[in-house]
Amino acid sequence: MQIHLDEDVVERRMRLWDLNVATFETLIVPSRAFALYTGLADDRLLVIPNGTAMSGADPLPFPNRPVIGMATGAARGRGIEDLISAANQARSRIPDLELNLWLAANDPVAEGYIQELRALTVNLPWVTISSPKFTEVFAATSRASLMVIPHPPNEYMDVALPVKLFDAFAVARPVLSTPRTETAHIIRSGGAGWVTEGDGVEALSEGIVHALNAGAELQLRGERGWALAQGQYNWQKMSEQVADVLLEKSLTPRA
Repeated sequence: MQIHLDEDVVERRMRLWDLNVATFETLIVPSRAFALYTGLADDRLLVIPNGTAMSGADPLPFPNRPVIGMATGAARGRGIEDLISAANQARSRIPDLELNLWLAANDPVAEGYIQELRALTVNLPWVTISSPKFTEVFAATSRASLMVIPHPPNEYMDVALPVKLFDAFAVARPVLSTPRTETAHIIRSGGAGWVTEGDGVEALSEGIVHALNAGAELQLRGERGWALAQGQYNWQKMSEQVADVLLEKSLTPRA
């Protein structure tokens, strides 16, 4: 994740991790791959993927021009610079392509990173960087015709399920992702977007051009994602599932 912590910070957090694992009877994880990655015991797992809190609203119309977007916390190691470079390459074939970056900053480090990205794109007028409030995210991201998740190769990224994936589904926009294992599986199985042929700027650029030239398929795949967001990836419904499982466990006599 390119986050370097002092040794004493790592030790404190690992002690807290061990305490939590020992304390809670049920361990909720987003995927079995995540549990394997973190070494959690299989017999105590409740596998519930991430989801979206933006379900329920009707989708807004697609833009009348090619706009790609990424909504994420502002942090290094998420492929943002690669996305900027890939979009720049794609503009040789789609000259009116625009890139919107919706970046959340929760601390001074993140705010500083956003300023670095602004400096990087100061001469790229087709790139827009903003930090909408949560209540503004639905309308803001609906300005895109394709959402992109450009995560680079990383063991954690392969097992994690980013909320940005499900929020893109909630606004009925198809998703283009790099081939991170769990994310790619959801996109492919749901027919809700595309997965690049590989990693790096070239593969990302090719994926962007292919998706934006897909015609009616672009909106169709967005509609499939929207249906997923209303059903199995709806936070409200998922939280009820978790509550039901935990309630059942609490009422079951222990041996």
